[in-house]
Amino acid sequence: MTSDAQIIQNGWRFTTALLATLILTSLLATLLVILVGRSPVPPLISLGLTGWLCWNVYQGRDWARVIVTLLLLWVGAQLLLSGMAVTFILGGLHVGAAALLFTPSVSTYMAYARQL
Repeated sequence: MTSDAQIIQNGWRFTTALLATLILTSLLATLLVILVGRSPVPPLISLGLTGWLCWNVYQGRDWARVIVTLLLLWVGAQLLLSGMAVTFILGGLHVGAAALLFTPSVSTYMAYARQL
């Protein structure tokens, strides 16, 4: 395997893992809202928008990557400022994931995905 192919594969792995995590957490939030008996409409809309946004990132669209990054930074900042140890760790993970979306391997994968 060439070095470029390996870089693309590494970027694909990280991108896929991050997007799958975002979709899974949105799905779990939707299920929890349904289980407690609240209206599932807002979480279902959020789940649909998350899926649509993740699909656009997966397809290599830079505008979607910027939106996901901004959302991760926003949630990360809120969690970091909450003052609890668990949320501080989660906030750090969000900020770290946002930063990793602009690593060279992810950028190389995004350029490759745009060409497909």
